[in-house]
Amino acid sequence: MTITSHGEVVVSPPPSGSEPDGAWLRRHHPGTSDGTRNTRPGAFPSGTVSDMAPLSLRTERLLIRDWTAEDAEAAFRIYGNPEVAVWLAPVMQRVGDPNAMRSVLDAWIEAAPNLAPPTGRWAMVRRADDELVGGLGLRLLPPYEEDIEIRWQVRQDQWGRGYATEGARALIGWAFSQDVDEIFAVARSSNSRAVATARRLGMEWVGETTKYYGLLLQVFRIRRADFDGPVPPSS
Repeated sequence: MTITSHGEVVVSPPPSGSEPDGAWLRRHHPGTSDGTRNTRPGAFPSGTVSDMAPLSLRTERLLIRDWTAEDAEAAFRIYGNPEVAVWLAPVMQRVGDPNAMRSVLDAWIEAAPNLAPPTGRWAMVRRADDELVGGLGLRLLPPYEEDIEIRWQVRQDQWGRGYATEGARALIGWAFSQDVDEIFAVARSSNSRAVATARRLGMEWVGETTKYYGLLLQVFRIRRADFDGPVPPSS
């Protein structure tokens, strides 16, 4: 089993009258035909080791915290569910059983200190009963140089309760306190369940591309100046 990162993020299809395919990528990533961006000096230098304290974000209903090995059984209900896993590929495949889930969590926990802030993977827990309802992540988009992608997954029996929006909004606000100016999301346009969540987060469609993960994906972005949620003070 190859363990790479989080599952698929949910987003909406492009609105009519938007820029032509790839126009935003060519316009904002000049110098290449596919929109590949050169590494920004000082951005996520190789060999960076995170000295971030464990993350703990509280919203009205949720706690966003680091994963633990004890989360394996509950996490399997998310990442082992075919209805969730269909959107994880190719970044991550469906987890086959709780033991495999425990191995995935062990790998995530071991990798965490080596991830350049603000990238990471976190559990999303309902505060009322300490129930694990989903996962969240921030990661570098290929070619893994600068653009940060937000990802989220919610347990199927908890869909439709607004947890993805609530958790992702809190994580975006925190990321904007970590010297990040914009955050991206990418997904297949067939991921139609995601439309409402993406719009509630205020993400703007900026183009489509095949350069990420070998799939035709819609690209969304939110800038700090356009974010209407709270941003905690920089640490």
